[in-house]
Amino acid sequence: DRLKEEWDGIDPIAEAFVRADRYAATLDAVYSQAKMMGAENATLVFEGDDGAESCPECQAMKGKKHTIKYILENDLKPYPGTESYSCKGYNCMHYWVNPKTGEEYR
Repeated sequence: DRLKEEWDGIDPIAEAFVRADRYAATLDAVYSQAKMMGAENATLVFEGDDGAESCPECQAMKGKKHTIKYILENDLKPYPGTESYSCKGYNCMHYWVNPKTGEEYR
């Protein structure tokens, strides 16, 4: 509906790229969540750059270690739209990483 109403002011290529990026980010989050669910007993560390915005919750979590089970049960995975962090996961670049393998869970 928005596209129909605003078609004259929208760059179709830019709109397509924005939608594709959002779709890809959603798929990445689903994949990461599935990987985490398969290894609940592994311990991860909260790391990453602050990015454009880093909320107090992200700052408090930096360097903290938790099991994947605890992270999932308490919704501590930063992802776009999360309610667990006041930055909503949109502008920070934090993630969980397995210190033993270096595998990142974004």
